[in-house]
Amino acid sequence: MILHAFLLSLPLAAPPQESTRTLDRPGEHHKHLTIDTVDRWLLDGVEGEVLRVDVRSSAFDPVLQLVRLDDAGRIQQVLIPEVDDPGSTSHMLMRLSAAGPLAILVHGPGERGGGNYRLYVERLRSLPLPDGEEFLVGRLDEKGYAHVRFMARAGDAIVPRGPGVVEVLDPKGYSLPNWRGCFTAQRDGEHYMRVRDKARAPFRVGLSPVPRREITIGQGVDATVSSEGLDEWTLRTVQGGMQIVEIEGAGLETRFLLHGERPTIGLDDGPTHRWGPTHRWLPTHSKGATRRTAYVARVAVGQRIQVRSSSERPTPYRITFRDPSAPLPIGAATEAALPVGGSAYWTFDAEPGEVLSVDVTSSAFDPSVRLYDSLGTLIAEADDAGGTLASRHSWLVRNRGRIYLEVLSYGNGGGGAYTAELTRIDVPRIAVGDRARATLAEGSVAYWHVDVGEQERVLVLADAEGVLPQLTLYDADGVERASASGSERDGGVLLNLRRPGAGRYTLVLSSGGGGGEVTLRTIDPDE
Repeated sequence: MILHAFLLSLPLAAPPQESTRTLDRPGEHHKHLTIDTVDRWLLDGVEGEVLRVDVRSSAFDPVLQLVRLDDAGRIQQVLIPEVDDPGSTSHMLMRLSAAGPLAILVHGPGERGGGNYRLYVERLRSLPLPDGEEFLVGRLDEKGYAHVRFMARAGDAIVPRGPGVVEVLDPKGYSLPNWRGCFTAQRDGEHYMRVRDKARAPFRVGLSPVPRREITIGQGVDATVSSEGLDEWTLRTVQGGMQIVEIEGAGLETRFLLHGERPTIGLDDGPTHRWGPTHRWLPTHSKGATRRTAYVARVAVGQRIQVRSSSERPTPYRITFRDPSAPLPIGAATEAALPVGGSAYWTFDAEPGEVLSVDVTSSAFDPSVRLYDSLGTLIAEADDAGGTLASRHSWLVRNRGRIYLEVLSYGNGGGGAYTAELTRIDVPRIAVGDRARATLAEGSVAYWHVDVGEQERVLVLADAEGVLPQLTLYDADGVERASASGSERDGGVLLNLRRPGAGRYTLVLSSGGGGGEVTLRTIDPDE
């Protein structure tokens, strides 16, 4: 009883105060929201009218609601529950099914917060796009607008036909991004084409059908896109596999749409090298009427590619979807030809601790090489920048798995016959307590495999003559365990590894400046 009496004595949370204002006209309105207050904007709704509302503020996180009122001004029905979009803006849209008094409510989260805000309201009339009809014909209103509604599902390609379409609105009232006059639905529901021209001018608009077809890896298909039309292809990627898409045809524009991502990559956008949520896009070059994009997929997902034509006539083209790589054997020179302005891809498997070298030579062009791991991450890039017609790169393999080699022309303008050779470099072995010598040129590297037992500590000492030595030690899994750099030439550097664990390690000695002789000693300080 005492507790009950105490609870009854506590002050009850007061409902938020309301500030009421009549929405006497559409357009932009500015107001200050008092802290812990709900602003109520009153208007009389018209059956069939489309109400589009946007609120934004730099002072608080704005929330929108739309409610129907009874004759006494009380809330009779919630038409749109609280809308709290990310950031400093919120947006809502509804086509009214009945006339009557309405209120737009503006407040902060939890009906708290306040500050200045801007409310923008559009009251639109719309016309349905008739089922089975190719076009809707009509006249614009006194302001030179018409809004044509139609249904679309998330992911659908929307291609308006006819002049004057300036915008497509989604079911929340957001304007969809425009790519070459093509839109992609982000939500299921009723969409609106906004048509604009002179007041009372006649209009004629519709939607182009978008053929959807499938293409599998290793396939090439000849097709024709309709005049000012759009074709869409569905592709299935392979996890970890390299794929390339090529479109051959004049006057076409293309882009990818990936599952779970917004439209991201246009084949006309130029070289790229970055992660998307599902793909690693590789630098690839298009030339003439051929557009190409290469990538490695992080996961196996569905994706789409759109082919858009701005021509008034049907346009033929060819689409090819393939794995562009071929196996590159170790220890044998391989003859091949590079398309002018293109890339060639090779693949091989590697193990941690291997030291590999790639040599590409040509008498027809100045070659460059890029190396990628199985997920498309760039490992290394090498070219001679206009020097000899050869390119070489040697490296220590740190991760087990598939390696991709890209061969291209320096400057991306050449092509022709070339020779590619992959070599496994024999790495000398030394035991703890041994010594070795190496001659280093500036920028060169020497490697040793070091067999380590159960020592508590291993020291590696490099005495240099004319070289600024740098030492790095990797374990059998390619993980860096220790590193040290010299401070001057004709000096030394000491690397100290504690509790290394038994096994084979790889010691990398490089020159950070200068060239000359280096004497290397591995020491067990406990002996």
